[in-house]
Amino acid sequence: MTGLIPLPPGTAPGLAPRWQELFAAGAEVGTAAPRLRDLSRVELRSGPLFAEAGFTDRLRARHARLGSDAASQESIDALAAGAACVVTGQQPHLLAGPFYTAWKILGAIALAQRLSELHETPVVPVYWCGSDDADFDEVSAAWLFDAGRGPWRLSIPAGEWHSGQPVGDVAAGRLAALEEAALVGLHGAGMDWLRATAPTIPDTGLADRASAWLLRMFRDSGLVVIDARDDLLAGAARPLLERYAGSRAEVARAVEERVLQRSDQGWAPALDPAARESGIFALREGRRVKVTPEELDAGSAMRWSWSPSVLLRPVVQDALLAPVAAVLGPGELAYHAEIPPVYEALGVVAARPVPRPHLTLTGSSWGWPSEPGAVARLLAGGGGARAELARLGLSDVGREAFDEFSADLDKALGKIELRLARPMGPRARARFDREVRRLQKAEVDRSGGSVERRAQWLARGRRSQERVYSSWLLWAWCADPVKTVLGPLAAAWIGAIDRAEAVQWALPLEEIR
Repeated sequence: MTGLIPLPPGTAPGLAPRWQELFAAGAEVGTAAPRLRDLSRVELRSGPLFAEAGFTDRLRARHARLGSDAASQESIDALAAGAACVVTGQQPHLLAGPFYTAWKILGAIALAQRLSELHETPVVPVYWCGSDDADFDEVSAAWLFDAGRGPWRLSIPAGEWHSGQPVGDVAAGRLAALEEAALVGLHGAGMDWLRATAPTIPDTGLADRASAWLLRMFRDSGLVVIDARDDLLAGAARPLLERYAGSRAEVARAVEERVLQRSDQGWAPALDPAARESGIFALREGRRVKVTPEELDAGSAMRWSWSPSVLLRPVVQDALLAPVAAVLGPGELAYHAEIPPVYEALGVVAARPVPRPHLTLTGSSWGWPSEPGAVARLLAGGGGARAELARLGLSDVGREAFDEFSADLDKALGKIELRLARPMGPRARARFDREVRRLQKAEVDRSGGSVERRAQWLARGRRSQERVYSSWLLWAWCADPVKTVLGPLAAAWIGAIDRAEAVQWALPLEEIR
């Protein structure tokens, strides 16, 4: 393994160039709180929800049921005693979510550890599991990768979910079988650990299963996972949501003005109009249904249980947990920049935003370029990445072999037609052409297929590797992912955030399996 390679501005996948420029320049990103810096001067605070004995008792019981280690239980005790926290979050996914979920959690862990050292008091990493979300398509599939096989996909059947159902409620059903299929298809130094861990994961719904995997993946870190469906959490959030409902129209106008101001500065809207108009969902007969502005203004939705939408979730999170900082992705940073009026209207102090780490894993023999344009072509995926990888590594001998192979097929067709004493008929020609394509594909796999698979590994459909491939890969391929990947990334990221430097790297591994 070689070291982390800093990526030039404008080249990191998943982070818009405008955001990269702001981070690199050290400018504020316009969110609801100033960007985190000067870690030694950060003011720590404790979350009011953790002072509720019933909630922390439930946290202890849930973590024990999910198989957490002693470090997580000690973190819950510290929170109950008034410790500060750093928060990040995501919806529960099949196979624990894509790489960026792991990078976000790593950021929360690394930042909490650094703040603990600087302030000589416990600071706890907290993961908010967005189990109350109802976007099944976003969480139901997981992509995996093998150098010989290329990318392959697992997905929870659509029949396991009904419209509006919170994704955390999706029953275990096929989850264990899908995980078993992943274990069969993966190969790497960490497979023994994954195989030994799988039978210990509770056979419950998607939220518990994803949470249990993350607690084991980040064992010894003191990670605490909060389930957004918890009724005690919902009860604590209800007064805040009712205050919002009472001033919804005024808040909506203020948010709209904020969006227009940012639009004048060249920023595209991050929250859609419906999200800006109403920030509350209701749970009705097991379905998550958006409460309309009219229902909120009339008070007709008061009898239902409520959960916050994207407009209010950060505000609820910051009010109840009082995190020192929130580790956020680029999309989250964008909508956090539109909701300062919500924080102001409800009197909530916002967590300090921190851009999450961005990491692209590559092969150590791929000839990773230093020229920014070449890096950008690689990370864009698709044809540009294939061409760049071919330029870097596909030999002329391989290309010549493919050309000769194609010419030989044309000669073979000529011999067949000569023997038949007539041209092949349309149906026979179609069958022959299909066989030609099959053989050509086999030859590409032999001579240049690795280039195609490498391009698919870097990005699929212009979606970055860290947004596509499952976190499981890291624990499958690396016998010690903490030493191989997570440790170097955490150290580089902590060094970068306080200096307002770019938070994007590539990391060549000895082999991308």
